[in-house]
Amino acid sequence: PGAAAPGAGGRVVDCGFQLHEAATHWPTCAPLYRDVIKEPATASGPGPVSTQAFTLNGGSGTHVAAPAHFVPAGRSVERLRPDELVNRPLAIIDVGGPFVAADYRCTKEDVVLDEKKHGPISAGSVVCVRTGWAAARYRDRDAYTPLAGRESYRRPRHFAAPFERTTRRQHSPNRRDTIARLSRRRYYNVTDWADVDPTLGLARLHFPGIDADAASHVCDRGAVALGIDTLSPEGGSTAAFPVHKEVLGRDKYVLKNLHLPESLPPRGALITVAPLLVAGAPEGPCRVFAWLPK
Repeated sequence: PGAAAPGAGGRVVDCGFQLHEAATHWPTCAPLYRDVIKEPATASGPGPVSTQAFTLNGGSGTHVAAPAHFVPAGRSVERLRPDELVNRPLAIIDVGGPFVAADYRCTKEDVVLDEKKHGPISAGSVVCVRTGWAAARYRDRDAYTPLAGRESYRRPRHFAAPFERTTRRQHSPNRRDTIARLSRRRYYNVTDWADVDPTLGLARLHFPGIDADAASHVCDRGAVALGIDTLSPEGGSTAAFPVHKEVLGRDKYVLKNLHLPESLPPRGALITVAPLLVAGAPEGPCRVFAWLPK
C-alpha cells in the first residue's frame, strides 16, 4: 500500500540540482547541449517566442538509474511504477555531513547504528545516504577537481557526438573543445593524474560512497531505492560496481547527485521521484521532492 498523501501545512524541499550546460556529470558523459531555435529578442510573428531543443546523457545531473542500467532485460525508467516513486517514506542515513572523508564508504554498521538511533527502515522506503558532498561542492567546480587546469586529461569518446551535428544556431569552431575543457572541471576530486582507474581509463576520482554490505542490508529491509548525494553510490572507485549490481539486480532503483540538506529529518518525510519518462531509457534526469510534515 502507498503512503498517505501529503496534506496542507507541510513543507516541500527540492532534493535535486538544476540541469544546465555546466552542471556536473559523470566524466565520460557529454554535458547538456542546447539548441536555441527561437528566443524573445529575435522572434517575430504569431506563435511561441522561445523554443529550444536539447541533447543530454541519461546520467546527467540529479538522475535515476533503473534496473536496466546493469541488468539485461531489467526494467527501464518508464517501467518504474508510480507506487515506487510517489510519496514514499524517506530514510536519511547521515554519515558525517560536509567533513566526511573523500574515500569514505557508508558501511552496514553505519546503517544499523542509524536504525538504533532513529528507528528501523520501513519496507517501501527510499533510503538516501547523506555525506554532505554535494551540498558543500556541487556548485563549486574547483572544489571538486583541484587540478582542473590539467589540459592532458583525455576527452571521453562521448564528447564528439552532440557537437558535430548542424543546428539552426551556428557555433564557433572551437565550441567543442571549450565545452570539453569546462566538463573536466567538476567535482570529481582528482588528486593524482597518474593514478588511473582501470575501469574508466581515466584519472581516479575521490568522493564518498556506499559499500556493498550496506546496500544489501538496505535492500533486505525492503527499500525500493537507494540514493546518495554524490556522483555514484560506488564512490570514486568503480571496480566491478558492486552497489549498482546489488540494488539494480534486486529490481530496485538508484538515485544520484541528490541535494540532501540537513533540514531533512532521519525519518518522517515523504519523497517523490519524477523521472524524465523516456521509453527504454536505463537512466534519466529527474526532479526529486521531499515533503516534511509540520
